[in-house]
Formats: sequence, structure tokens, C-alpha cells
Amino acid sequence: EMWTTVYYTFTALKGTLLFTVILLIGSGWSFVKPFLLPRERKVMFVVLLIQVLNNIVIIFVLNEKEGDRLFDDWKTLLHFLDIVCCCAVLVPIVWQVNTLEQIVEKGSNQSSVIDSEDIVEAALESSDVSIRVTAKKLKLFRSFYVCVMFYLYYTRI
Repeated sequence: EMWTTVYYTFTALKGTLLFTVILLIGSGWSFVKPFLLPRERKVMFVVLLIQVLNNIVIIFVLNEKEGDRLFDDWKTLLHFLDIVCCCAVLVPIVWQVNTLEQIVEKGSNQSSVIDSEDIVEAALESSDVSIRVTAKKLKLFRSFYVCVMFYLYYTRI
């Protein structure tokens, strides 16, 4: 009985910390800026609240019998909430990528280049150091977005 409580506590803590780290990195907290915008704080608060409640309810649902209709209904609802949280985790990452793309496009002044990849490549070769740093961050966030998408698809769907 005690080990079950310890197991569920650490499982819930693991899920909550994982989403916290992904949200903080996705919003650019550690790479781009040492603060979070109010809209990013709101998204982070809502996602973490839903995820914590989801983990708590999972503990109670796992104590039900698997054949019960109540078990199936709750399991479906909790899976849906988990997918909603996963989609909400991507929102700050997309905001950050869009912000970095706008900065790179304004700084590179490449009106003849249409493709965003070409703009980033041109910005990486720019003489302006801040544009090069922003372009590197943009590439990093794009790859982070792909990694998060892969992780969420592989573990949640």
C-alpha cells in the first residue's frame, strides 16, 4: 500500500515536471529571454493545472475494475485531456518560432527571397551578429518543435 502511494506520487510528479520543462523551453524562457510573457504564463498555468488534475484522476481510475463502463469512460476522457495538454504545449513553441521568424525577416531585408528557409540561411550569413544569433535560435526552435512533435506523437497517440 505504501509503495503504491510512492509510485503514483512519483509518476504524477514525473508527468508534471516533464510538461513544465517542455513548456519553459518551448516558450523560450532559457534560450531567448529570462522572463515569460503574460499569455505564456496563462498557457503554462492552464496546461499544468489540467495535467496535474489528469494525473490525480488517473490514480483513482486505475483503482476501478477494467471492465466497468465508468473505467472506460474516464480512461477515454483522460486520454482526450492528455492530448489537449499536448496540443497546448505546442502553442508557446509556435509563438516563439513565429516571433523569431519575424525578427529574422525584418533584420535580413531579403525581399527577393520568398522561402523562409532561404531567409534563415541568408540571415546566418549576415554581417549583423544579432541577426545571426536570432537565426541560430530559430533553427534551434524549429528542431525543438519537431522533436516535441515526435515525442508527443510517439508517447501519446
